[in-house]
Amino acid sequence: MLFVLFLLLFAAVIIPKIYFIMEENRRVKQNVSKVYNKITESKISENEYDVIINVPGSTEAGFNISASRFDVKEPRAVVYVVHGALEHRGRYRDFIKFLNQEGFAAVSADCRGHGKSIDSNYPAGYMRSLNEMIEDMYAVTEYIKSSYPSLDIYMFAHSMGSMFARHYLAGHDIEIKKLVLSGVVGYKAASPIGVWISEFITFYRGKYSHSLTLGALNGMEGEDRSWISINKKNLENIENDPLVLKVFRNMADKVVFEANMRLAKVKNYRAINTALKILCISGDQDGAITGGEKGLLYTTNSLHSMGYRNVKNIVYENMRHEVLNETDNKKVYNDILQFYKK
Repeated sequence: MLFVLFLLLFAAVIIPKIYFIMEENRRVKQNVSKVYNKITESKISENEYDVIINVPGSTEAGFNISASRFDVKEPRAVVYVVHGALEHRGRYRDFIKFLNQEGFAAVSADCRGHGKSIDSNYPAGYMRSLNEMIEDMYAVTEYIKSSYPSLDIYMFAHSMGSMFARHYLAGHDIEIKKLVLSGVVGYKAASPIGVWISEFITFYRGKYSHSLTLGALNGMEGEDRSWISINKKNLENIENDPLVLKVFRNMADKVVFEANMRLAKVKNYRAINTALKILCISGDQDGAITGGEKGLLYTTNSLHSMGYRNVKNIVYENMRHEVLNETDNKKVYNDILQFYKK
């Protein structure tokens, strides 16, 4: 009897794992050689364009990545802005305006399941695959290269975006010259358990559902968002922003846990562009996400182990997760500017 119960328990645990491996294999087989199908641009102001990047997908219509392009005259370089979890590209307009004033063009895009990058298969709060998120980033990069063929590409990636950016480096580090990682997510030793629990819940409860258990595990959901920022005005803006999400769907939680788990697999990543300049920035009160000083050291050592020689950290006093949106954010802006200008 105990043996039968053991087999049933084993099957209940292993079947979801096998299912998601097969699901990812099916997704990969559906992909075609094209990075994107077509680009649609609409000019909305003197220097700003709304952009739709249609990428191949599970349906003939593909998937539309919603993006913005900000032009300047005689740009120094172009900055690709990657946002964090549960937010959207619009929250970086002030930062992009600053970059434009300093001579940098910029492109920002909503990640799948965020902002306006949604459809019936990818509703708000849903992500299907970590690899798919990285493929989307490469599609945006290819669009940037087609728009600015003679310019260097710099990247700014925040929080969840900082994890995606580190995985992006594995196959695409030659595409960018400088990288700023903001609110750098530290590796969590419990993330493999998070992957297992999220696979189990997603398989049995549904990939589009929301789990309070997973919400508690990811540490980003709930009414108390004080961990994000000391700046109360910033917290009010987040609360009143209709495009800022409250929760992730189950499958998106799985993607986030997997992104964190893979950070530890340094041996799978080897730098090609070893001269890539990387700046990691975080607040001194952002221990929950960055892992504090120990977490930043782990991130720096991981990047060094991958082969990147030029990695620098800046920790800002009296700031939390969103250093770009604290009251003294101009200091952060200027540090990033100096990094991009050097």
